[in-house]
Amino acid sequence: MRKINQIIFTILIIFIFSFVLIPANAYASSGRNIVINGLNVTANTAGLQNGSTPKDMVTNILGYVLGFLGIIVFINIIFAGYQWIMAGGNEETISKAKNRIKNSVIGLIIIIGAYLITSNLFSAVKNVINEPQ
Repeated sequence: MRKINQIIFTILIIFIFSFVLIPANAYASSGRNIVINGLNVTANTAGLQNGSTPKDMVTNILGYVLGFLGIIVFINIIFAGYQWIMAGGNEETISKAKNRIKNSVIGLIIIIGAYLITSNLFSAVKNVINEPQ
């Protein structure tokens, strides 16, 4: 019975990732690229400078890093939930799964806090730089 549950869970996860998340992500990124390309063409036609500043590069890198960490937290929570479900009443395994979920939520709070601090810091620096003297 346990082997059947594992097979069903694996098929369910594959189904969710292949039919729900991946096409939606592909559609969103292709639509975003179309918009960005259109904005770049408009900026070039208007004669505006089209380049990225160091602030933009750092912001993009931090966004990618924090997004990757968020994905790791999400996978860790799913794994802990699966571990809890398959514990079969074993209190030691259940406590490990609960601890993993607690630590993942704490990590998620830290990641969100880092994003908010970084976002506010760059906004404050931008306001100071652009402030008329």
